Amino acid sequence: MPLASFSDLQAEVAAWLRRSDLADEIPSFIALAEAQMNRRLRVRPMAAVLSQTWAAEYIALPTDFLAERELKVLANGAAYPLSYLTTRQMDQYTRSATMGRPRFYAIYGGQLRLHPAPDDAYAGELDYLQAIPALSDVNPVNWLLLSHPDAYLYGALTQSAPYLRADERLQTWSTLFTTVLADIEAADRTGAAARLRGEVHERRRAFDITEG
Repeated sequence: MPLASFSDLQAEVAAWLRRSDLADEIPSFIALAEAQMNRRLRVRPMAAVLSQTWAAEYIALPTDFLAERELKVLANGAAYPLSYLTTRQMDQYTRSATMGRPRFYAIYGGQLRLHPAPDDAYAGELDYLQAIPALSDVNPVNWLLLSHPDAYLYGALTQSAPYLRADERLQTWSTLFTTVLADIEAADRTGAAARLRGEVHERRRAFDITEG
């Protein structure tokens, strides 16, 4: 069976488990697998860029935020990257009130803290890794299911084993799941390296030594 949607995935999990009485539980197995994949996967399809207006010291992070990649202030036709501080470092930096163009940031729970606190409304850009869009009846497909349906299948089966007390299958499902995640990350690294090599090659080919 092709795994092209949330309903396909649920049917396939039921078929692999040879159970027809888990309609209420299988969506939970899938959601638990997604939670685990969000903790483990860090690949290019998870990258997103969010443009915001930063006019306060604390800015709410997007609800699908996993980790930041880069933060910039866009002003006067230039981009100014922000430097990361731990929360302890930020607390030390902000003992005296300072306002201006933000130069540093720290993550406090679900909030971004800027220093100096903005003295005006600044155009900000958050380059971050976003959570895998959760599968559901209203969102039946996402990039991961389309590209790597086996990750979802083995992940859901792994999560089913404790519920079904299928200890004899847990190691099998878990090994397959771990292998798939490692394969996804390895393929992503290979793709990133190939793209970089291609960009370098194009730059070299475009350079004419007679023109400089």
